[in-house]
Amino acid sequence: MNFLKSNLFKLFFIFTLFVTQISFGSIATAETIEPETTEEVTIEPETTEEVTIEPETTEEVTIEPEATEETNELEETEEVTIIEYIPTVTTDDESKPINSLRAPNGVPITLTPSHNGLKVYVGNIGLDPLDAVTVKVMATGYSEQVQSATSITQLGHTFNFDISMIKVKMDYKVTVVIVDGGKTKTLNKNTVLKFSESELAEWSSGTYGTRAESVDYHFGLHGRAVGARTVQEYLQKANAMHQRTYGIKATNNTFTVIDTPKSGKKVAQRKFIDKSTGSYIIVTQTKKTQILSFG
Repeated sequence: MNFLKSNLFKLFFIFTLFVTQISFGSIATAETIEPETTEEVTIEPETTEEVTIEPETTEEVTIEPEATEETNELEETEEVTIIEYIPTVTTDDESKPINSLRAPNGVPITLTPSHNGLKVYVGNIGLDPLDAVTVKVMATGYSEQVQSATSITQLGHTFNFDISMIKVKMDYKVTVVIVDGGKTKTLNKNTVLKFSESELAEWSSGTYGTRAESVDYHFGLHGRAVGARTVQEYLQKANAMHQRTYGIKATNNTFTVIDTPKSGKKVAQRKFIDKSTGSYIIVTQTKKTQILSFG
């Protein structure tokens, strides 16, 4: 009986131990399920190469406006200078006898035209005085003028004619009648006083055929109003106002400025009116301004 109890106790102990091993073994061998590990993937934004699109480069082309004689804008390139306006004199080299009669004494004749008048010098290189001399002058724009003198000595005599230069070209036809020792001799001498076209370069011909025609017309119309007794004085006064208005493009305290665009045959113009005197000048709107009118 004791043997049985002892063996049962051993069997119970062995059974308990066996069960315990199985339990622990199950636990030991139980599969541990780890949470699925996922590799963290960082999605980088797609890198793209930055491309800068430069605007297409094209060669810059500057289109210059076609150069024309007249422009709407006054662009002076040369300053206006003082012009004395000295007319040119052309005279016959020698006196021309009208008839074959010979005066007993040598008689030199000299013509000196100027813008203020005409001087006729009649000399005497003989021994005795000349009995009488008569001088007749025909000049452009004037009726015939006649002067006479007697007893012309070796000093000679100068006849002064009040014949102002009222045209750009003045023709003088002078006839000298000499009476001496009962004989008469007639001599003819001519001279010309004029401004050439090149000397009138400051002026524009405008709608006239030549610069001379333009100056003649405007002097005849405005000469007296501006206090010019001769063409030379008129040109000089116009030149002075041209200088005063040089470079002015708009009305100021001194001048009223009026622009007139090109129309038909008329070029673009700029008119300057002196506020104090009322005198005016009209010039072309060209790179080198020219005078169209002065009054």
